[in-house]
Parts: sequence; structure tokens; C-alpha cells
Amino acid sequence: MLYTIITCSFLHIIRRVIGGWRLNDFGLRLSKVKEAIIRGVVVPAPLFVIQCVAALIAIDYILAQMKEYLGNMDFYTALLLAFIGYPLLTILWTSFHEEFRFRGYMQGLLEECMDSTVALIAVAIFFAYSHFWVYMRFSLSPLMLLASLTYILLPALILGLEYTAYKNIIVTITTHTICDAISVWITITYYYQRVIEGTTFTIILIAVFAILAYIKRQEIIEFKNLCQRKLASNRTSIIVGIVIGAYLLAITYTLNTYIKQTLS
Repeated sequence: MLYTIITCSFLHIIRRVIGGWRLNDFGLRLSKVKEAIIRGVVVPAPLFVIQCVAALIAIDYILAQMKEYLGNMDFYTALLLAFIGYPLLTILWTSFHEEFRFRGYMQGLLEECMDSTVALIAVAIFFAYSHFWVYMRFSLSPLMLLASLTYILLPALILGLEYTAYKNIIVTITTHTICDAISVWITITYYYQRVIEGTTFTIILIAVFAILAYIKRQEIIEFKNLCQRKLASNRTSIIVGIVIGAYLLAITYTLNTYIKQTLS
């Protein structure tokens, strides 16, 4: 977070004193924020649905990682922190500076000197697998570590597509924050309310995302058209298919590993 503040301040000084780069050049567009947030919620709705299902499938594994943080906290306090505190902290400590750095700076810079599809994929891969340090503290096996990092690859690709289409990190910050929060929301509900209520909440969450996507379906169509105009659509479709396949394999491996550990 401190790194991002220093970076933004530095760029602001350049803009004011030297007249060089502006924060807009890095996707930090503060006009039409409401429209950007709506896009960040609606456009990646299919991704959010996949994230919900994946979180439910791997719920026991996620619970094992989160129990130490929940402690003796009561349900309503945990719910308040999960739906309000956690997203705010995610914006401050994670999604803002990561989107500014990876999408606004790295992807934007690479798109100026190479094919946009190559830039998008390169940054998505780097973003996903640069999270290895987060998982190192969990003492995972090499394959489990690889699977956990691959789990991030699909959201990374969607974030890259959003930045390619809109050149606005407010959109990607919104998507990034929700992606991070979904597993926390489902895990909190599942931990305190157990299987039936946890599953019911996940179904409701999926329904909410699906309804929002239907209501704002024109935004999704516009997003698809923007991506097709700016990217090599055939190549991008193949890459998206490969990433989804890798994502599903990662989820399957994670679930299979946890089941084996439980049975043993």
C-alpha cells in the first residue's frame, strides 16, 4: 500500500510540475466511477458464478486455512467484517495497488510495444504466479502450490480483458475485490451455519450475479465487442479455453488432495 501511495504521488508530481504522465494514463479514471463499478460487478458475472461453485467445492480446504482467523468470533461480527470490513481492507491493501501496478502500469506499458493479446496473457500469468509467497506459509506440496496459483489465473485473465476493453482500473479493482471476497463470504456462512445454509447462501449469491448480468446484459455484449475489436479474437478464445481447462484441473486436484488427506 505504501509503495502505491509513493508511486501515485510521484506520478502526480510529474503531471503537475513537468507536465508528463497523468494518472489517467495508468487507468485511474475518476470520472463516471459509478458506471465503472457497475461494469466491474456485471461484466465478470460468469466468473463470479464459477468462483462461487469453486469455493463450495473446495470449502473444506478453504475452511482449514481460515479457522485460525475466525477464532471465537460470533456469527454476526464475522458477517459484518466479511461483507463490509473485508472488501474495504481488500481495496486498501490488495486490489488497488495490484491493479494499478499490474494492469494500469505493466499491461498498459506492454501494450504500447507488443500485441495486446500477448501483453494481456504475459501479465495475467505473472500476476497469478507472483502470488506464490502468499501460499508459502501454508506448507503446501509443490503440486498443491501450483494448483493454488493456477486458481488465480482465470480471474487474472478476466481482469486483463477488462483493462483491455475499458482502460479503467476502477472496473478491475471492483472485480478484483469481489473475486477475493466471494470465498470469504461463502466460508463464513458455511462455517457458522453449516452445510444447508452455506449451500443455500451460495445458490442465492449465484442467482444475484445471474440476475444482475441479465438486467445489464447490454454491458456484457458491449464488453465482448470491445474485446473482439482490440484483440486477436481467435487466439484469445483458444487461450481462454486453455486457462479454463487449467483452472478446472486445479480445482479437481485441490479437491482430490483434500479428500485423500481427510480419509487418511
